Amino acid sequence: MKKVNNKIFISLFWKTVFGLALILSILVAFFTYFNVEQLKTLQSHQRNANQQQYLIEYNGLLKKSALQLINLIDGIPNLASEIPSLESKLQKNWVSMQITWGLESAALLDVNGDLLGQWGNKNVYPSQRVAERVLSSGSPVEEMRCSELCQLVISAPVLSESGDVQVVQLSVSLADTLLDFQRITQSDIGLLTPLIPGQEYGRTLAETGMSFSALTNRALLQNMVHDFAAELNWKEDFIGANQQKIYVINTVLAQYELLLLSEPDLAGNNAIVVFISDTSSARDQIEYARHTHVIAGLLAIVLSIFMVILVLWKPIRSLQRQSKALPLLPQGKYEEAKQQLKSIPSNAIFADEISQLQSTSLEVTSQLENFHKELTQNTQKLFEMAHFDSLTGLINRTYLTYLIDDKLSSDDEQERKFSLVYLDLDNFKHINDALGHLVGDNLLSIIATRLKSCVGSMDFVARTGGDEFCLVINDGPSQEYVTDIAKRVLDKLQDPVAIEGRSLAISTSIGITLSLVDGISAASLLQNADLAMYQAKAGGKNNYHIFNQQLHKDADSRMALEEELRSAVENEEFVLFYQPQINLKTGKLIGCEALIRWQHPTRGLLAPFFFIDTIENNGLIIPVGKWIIQEACRQCSVWNAMGLNDIKISINLSARQFNNPDLIIDIQSSIQAYKILPSQLEFEVTESLLATDIKHAIELLKSLQSLGSTIAIDDFGTGYSSLNYIKQLPLDKLKVDRAFIKDLPDDNDDKQITAAIIAMAHTMNLKVVAEGIETEEQMHFLQTLSCEIGQGYLFDKPIHPDEFVKSDLIKNVYLVSK
Repeated sequence: MKKVNNKIFISLFWKTVFGLALILSILVAFFTYFNVEQLKTLQSHQRNANQQQYLIEYNGLLKKSALQLINLIDGIPNLASEIPSLESKLQKNWVSMQITWGLESAALLDVNGDLLGQWGNKNVYPSQRVAERVLSSGSPVEEMRCSELCQLVISAPVLSESGDVQVVQLSVSLADTLLDFQRITQSDIGLLTPLIPGQEYGRTLAETGMSFSALTNRALLQNMVHDFAAELNWKEDFIGANQQKIYVINTVLAQYELLLLSEPDLAGNNAIVVFISDTSSARDQIEYARHTHVIAGLLAIVLSIFMVILVLWKPIRSLQRQSKALPLLPQGKYEEAKQQLKSIPSNAIFADEISQLQSTSLEVTSQLENFHKELTQNTQKLFEMAHFDSLTGLINRTYLTYLIDDKLSSDDEQERKFSLVYLDLDNFKHINDALGHLVGDNLLSIIATRLKSCVGSMDFVARTGGDEFCLVINDGPSQEYVTDIAKRVLDKLQDPVAIEGRSLAISTSIGITLSLVDGISAASLLQNADLAMYQAKAGGKNNYHIFNQQLHKDADSRMALEEELRSAVENEEFVLFYQPQINLKTGKLIGCEALIRWQHPTRGLLAPFFFIDTIENNGLIIPVGKWIIQEACRQCSVWNAMGLNDIKISINLSARQFNNPDLIIDIQSSIQAYKILPSQLEFEVTESLLATDIKHAIELLKSLQSLGSTIAIDDFGTGYSSLNYIKQLPLDKLKVDRAFIKDLPDDNDDKQITAAIIAMAHTMNLKVVAEGIETEEQMHFLQTLSCEIGQGYLFDKPIHPDEFVKSDLIKNVYLVSK
């Protein structure tokens, strides 16, 4: 048996045929049952009507016999006799009366109820009770007497020749009444009477103790009724007094219906009337109807199935062929499927859903064939997009990771031995920012070409990030071989590149790891190579470094420091120290710089040198910077309350804080919360700000100036300054880095650089703050250059705010002289 998707396959044709046959069978069964039930209902109504007719006819015949007997009694005085007494008239005419009227017995009683004479069946003895009733009422009394046979007995009053009232009792057998009933109703009737011991006729009816004393058509019916009673195991109480019961006897040739009647007149004699009617014709009629409906239904089913086959054969055959053709589509057998679909004959006259489906299937097949071709092409494109860098055509990081893991899982030991050379271009972002991304992309493409020329045909070159590349050196190379390749790469990349009329030089920092030594997975090897690369950058860039486990330890130390710093933020372990700033012309304290310190729970007070870079790199600078702003504003508010409202607090802002969209809101909230003037705050930014979105930075600085605060650029001259960008920045002050101050006035180069910086600042209308002043000679030299503000240990170191208010600078003017 065929299966599809683990299910038994049955054709739509056979489902239709079987479904229709089932529906028609149910309808035929329903209508057959309905019609048969109707016939049975009609039969039941007919039975009830027959029962009423039987009772009416039976009682009518009894009344007729009773009336005849009463008339006969009334005519007795008119009988001829030599002796006028009633007794001699009955005696003389008894035989003729018996023959003429079918009398069974006769009896004459006097006014006292004494028997005067009795004729015929002596068992029908006059009842003293009935005689008294007749005499007292003066009207006839009808009763039923059953012994061996059942008789109708009429007792009536009659006047004797002397005028006395006497009682005449006549009885007649019910046999003639039963025969009349059979003749009128065409149904049989019988009388069941208790069986008298020693009785010679009859047969006991089951265990009822009764037998038929009279039964029409006894030869045919008696044994049948006796067998039926035995089958039902009738007992003495099979029918109660004044009850009717109906039974149906089915035989092979006929069906009979029994109506048992225990009427009041017979109840005293324990006799029962049995009506037996032949209902074979009704049964035959019902069976005929049943058979007719079943045969008609079967013929309708056969005819309907034939019509279904005639009408649906061709459409279903078309569907079958399409069902064979369409599964070829997932297998990619589009041409074969189209040939099978085209071979299906179409309806020459009318179109239908099947023909539309055939046309649609052909169209879908053609479209799927085209889609499959496009999908194959697109799949290749997607593979290339997912595994190769779109700019350089090199392997991307995802595919590189897969290839490395695949090599590490190889059974070939030689395949598992390889080296990673991880590169990060030095200061590539400045090229992008200064010359644009188009130039940067062209440079990356040239670098990719140069890297491929540095390795063999069996090696991989991948671009793992924006300006990051990786070389996979295969064939189990030695450490010396890999370092030679690293040196070759450094030399190759240092060659100037001519792009759009510019000669660009680029350097790189390289980290090297060896498989099976520095890692057991692509992730670990790349991570360790990255650590080695950053070590090369920390060593001055344009260099390479081979991974060692100490780098992991250093990384673990950094992670531990990061965890401690996060805890420090939550536990508020930071404090602000303040270093005074002096007006070099007047010697007056005009401000201070807020400098963060970490009150470490075990290591004591730590300077920013130990933690500021980590805060910058792990994102904690945002919450810490917000706290610095709030704390500086709070301290400013405290000093205002002490009358020190001329001190401007300078707050350092990290370049990362400029990416915080809530920076201006946080500053405004702190100013409003502590009710200070925005002019009491100064914000210092470094040249690293130029490496961010310069337009966004300018907008933020202008927003700070619009609040009323001043802006200073810190550590000027130590970064990659662009005078063009600095000219665009909304600045108020320029801070000369201590690197240029420490050797003044002895170092001639520092003297010239410092003089040039101060002159340039003044040209740009900027005030100058000199950091790191430690000697009076340095201060005097700066005064000669008209430097406005000084800051350094000469005046004071960064001190706690409680010590700051106690400083002599608060009370006295620092003595300055030129």
